[in-house]
Order: sequence, then structure tokens, then C-alpha cells
Amino acid sequence: MKWKLRKKLLIIVGILSILLAGCSGTNSKSEEPITDKATQAEEAGFEQGGSTASTADIAKEQASTNDKSGSTKEGVKTQDTKRKLIKNADLSVETKEFDDFINNLEKEINTLGGYTQSLDMQENGKKSVDNRYATIVARIPVEKLSDFINKVSDTGNLTDKNINVEDVTLQYVDMESHKKALVVEQERLLEILKKAEKLEDIIAIENRLSEVRYQIESYESQMRTYDNQINYSTVTIKVTEVEKETPVNKQTFFEEIKIGFVNNTDKIAIGIKSLFIWFIVNIPYFVILAIITVVIIILIKKYSKKGMIQKNEEIKEKKK
Repeated sequence: MKWKLRKKLLIIVGILSILLAGCSGTNSKSEEPITDKATQAEEAGFEQGGSTASTADIAKEQASTNDKSGSTKEGVKTQDTKRKLIKNADLSVETKEFDDFINNLEKEINTLGGYTQSLDMQENGKKSVDNRYATIVARIPVEKLSDFINKVSDTGNLTDKNINVEDVTLQYVDMESHKKALVVEQERLLEILKKAEKLEDIIAIENRLSEVRYQIESYESQMRTYDNQINYSTVTIKVTEVEKETPVNKQTFFEEIKIGFVNNTDKIAIGIKSLFIWFIVNIPYFVILAIITVVIIILIKKYSKKGMIQKNEEIKEKKK
């Protein structure tokens, strides 16, 4: 009897365990497809055209986020980046040999790998108190700037030198980081454009692509301008032709008086010489003017005599 009861209990326990195992397995199987279906629904919704515009907005937001983080990273790296310096120079030079100096200067510019940007020359064809002068704007490789200035100083009398240095590292790095962020945004927009189906979404993405490309080209143009200014220094040379070069070293009070007196004496001598040359050159005009003057005087005297004779005759007639 006891054995039969134990057997029934074992059967009941076995049935209950089988039922419990079956229930748990059913629950796990029923949960799994629900999750898969939800994931598939999301992917299907992403691929359909209805959500493309919002995806484009997400791309813009991600690009702007990358832009900010990129700017921060670039800002941290600025200290390690090679400095972007723009070096320009202004030189004032005197020379007794004006033509030779200009020719040698242009040759030296070409020899150093630079080029002449502009040349403005004023000359009167002959030496006088107002001598010839020229303004040359040259572009010289920045690593050759010191050599060029030394060459100018050796060739002529360098009376004034001014070198200006501008640090544009921060501006350059900022433009570079903005450009990188825009390139990333452009790539993402192109990927989204491939998946877009609705016409209005395609138009919206293409409009944004046009804006991004324009901004990239603008940054590239500014960076090219900076690169040119950084790699080539702008040197402005003002050249003056002189009879006597100005001493560059600092003079004492009496030396300044002496130099000023000598310079003024030289200017007066040059002025007298120029006046004498002008007189000799214009002698033919003076001769013609003298002949005209003599003719006029003769005519005046002739007519004045006739007038006197007529008056005398009138007086005689009245007396009669």
C-alpha cells in the first residue's frame, strides 16, 4: 500500500516538473521573436524615405558635435603645432648707381627663388635736385629673408629697416578644424543621400551638400592665402637716387651741422648747374624772343614818330 502511494507521488512530481519546464521554455521562446521584430521594425523605418530628413538633421548635429570636439582637440594641439608666422619687411635704400642697383636687385630676387610683385619707378631723365626713386614690392621665400636684406644692405645704403611678424597659428588651426568637420559632414550626407527615396528629402540633402561644399572651398581658399603669406615674405623696398649717401651711424651735434651744411652746399651747386644747363638749352628760344621784342620796339617807335609829325603839322596849321 505504501509502495503504491510513493509511486503515485513520484508520478505527480514528474508531471509537475515537466509542466514547469514546458512553461518556462514557452516564455523564453515567446520573448525572443518580440525583440527581433522590434529591431527589424526600427531598421525598416530607417531605410524608408519617411525618416530620411530627420536622419540628415542627426548627421548635421553629429558633425557640429565633432566640430566642437575637434576644435577643442586642435586647440590643445596648437602648442605642439609649428607656429604659422607671416613676416613682412619695409626697407629704405639710397644709391648713387640707380640703374645698376635696380637691375642687380631684380636678379637677386630671382636668384633667391622669389619674384617681383610690382615696380613703380619715377625718373626725370637727368640728375637734378629731385633725383629718381622707385618702389619695389618683392615676394621672398621666408627662409631667405635675412639673406635678401643683407644683400640689399651690401649693394646700397640701407637707411631704414622695419620687420613685422604676425602670428596666425590660432586662425589657421581653427580654419583647419572647421574644414575637417565639414568634410566629415559631407561624407555622411552622401551616405544618407544614397538611402533617400523621397524627392523632397533628396532636394534637402543636396541643398545642404551645396552649402557644405561652398564652406569647404571658402576655408581652403583662406588657407591657401595664409600659406602663400607664410611661405613668402612681402618686402617693400623704397630706392632713392642720391648724389651723396646719408651716413647711417649716429652723428654728434657738430657732425650733424657739418653734414647739413655740406648737403645744402651740394644742393645749391647742383641747382646752379641745373640752372646753367637750362639756360644753355633754351638759348634758341631766347634769341627768337629777343628778335620779336626788337621788332615790336621798332614798330612802336616808327608809329610814335608818325604820330608826333602829324601833331606838329596840325599845330602849325592852327597857328596860320
